Amino acid sequence: MHSGSPAGSAESLCVLLEHFPANTVSATVLCPDGEVLPRLEKLGATVRIVPGVSMFHSMEGVPLRGLRLLELGRTIWMMRYGNQIRAAIRETQPDVVHLNERGMLHAARIAHEEGVPVVLHARSVAERRENWVRRLSTRAIRRHVSRVVAIDESVRASLDGIPNLEVIYNPIDERTFTGAAAAPARPARAANSSIRVTYLTGLQEFKGIRELLDSALLLRNRADLVFQIAGSNSRPEAFHRSLRGRFLHLFGFAPDIESEVRRWIASHRLEDTVKLLGRVEPDAVLAETDILVFPSWLDGPGRSVFEAGARGIPAIVALRHRVEDVVVDGETGLIVPERDPHSLAQAIFRLADDGDLRHRLGRNARTRYRRQFAARAVADRMLALYRALVSERTLTDREDRPRPASHEMPSATGSST
Repeated sequence: MHSGSPAGSAESLCVLLEHFPANTVSATVLCPDGEVLPRLEKLGATVRIVPGVSMFHSMEGVPLRGLRLLELGRTIWMMRYGNQIRAAIRETQPDVVHLNERGMLHAARIAHEEGVPVVLHARSVAERRENWVRRLSTRAIRRHVSRVVAIDESVRASLDGIPNLEVIYNPIDERTFTGAAAAPARPARAANSSIRVTYLTGLQEFKGIRELLDSALLLRNRADLVFQIAGSNSRPEAFHRSLRGRFLHLFGFAPDIESEVRRWIASHRLEDTVKLLGRVEPDAVLAETDILVFPSWLDGPGRSVFEAGARGIPAIVALRHRVEDVVVDGETGLIVPERDPHSLAQAIFRLADDGDLRHRLGRNARTRYRRQFAARAVADRMLALYRALVSERTLTDREDRPRPASHEMPSATGSST
């Protein structure tokens, strides 16, 4: 089951489906209508549209408190589609239900009630503070989820106390490591050439877009730096022009950050050094990238970090709790404090000035990520997890099956019952 988001979770799901060995997994994907559906169908998945999926979780950097508590209304509202999810499970009779986001706890409960093992994919760092949200989420996972898959050690560390938890990294297609786009970062730049610094993720405040802009302003005197912002609003432009979009924007629930970024660039006269590209194919922008930045508040690296590393491009990542797994500071990239434009600017300055360091970090990242994220190896691990759950379910079914009435041994007289 997928939320319908076209972001990194959708890409990871598609790469996983593509790399399962032939004739091992027959996938039916339940998700809302969206742009990822044609790709899923092309990969051979049967797609069933559900209008919405209830989500309940609290992420590090974007906690569920304050005004965000109003989002609980949407969580409850989306539960009305639970009957459609239940009907789809009963009709398809899956061996395993794989939920592609940690917040799909309502769907986990439904699948568990239908007697199907549940895999819950944790793709974001959970809020570490002990509170009612964490307690409720942990209780639901313990009751309804068979296995939890964390995408890296940062996510695993934030889920302390959750049973049956293991790390299976997001998959990267082998062609990413071997294709032309995977050429390592240049050890030295030619005279008059630019160093291209790329932000490749959605335009959301918690992804660190404002910190990136502030760092670009601090480095405005570096004429050799070009900042590429490859991302867009999470909702289409027509939504932001609508009455509903303007109303939600007024209360901070649907900010039109894309328009804000355009105005910011114009007001600071940085059109020559800060480029808003919109949503583009990762291959295209990473082919023109020297440094990848991921300054989010989410306390973990996003998919763009290892997509870049697979191509030999070093990343600068903002972390609050330093878990050196995907990014090892000074080895595969640089780690800076979150919400700190000055530290981000210093790290960009350092990599821009030292081509040998960029080359070494990029080379190390590609070597490490090829081992961690190779798609076929990831698919094999996920398939082994599915098979283990099917075996456990079969064993449980046998144990729960009523046994035939036992027969007494013949008595000494030869009579029997």
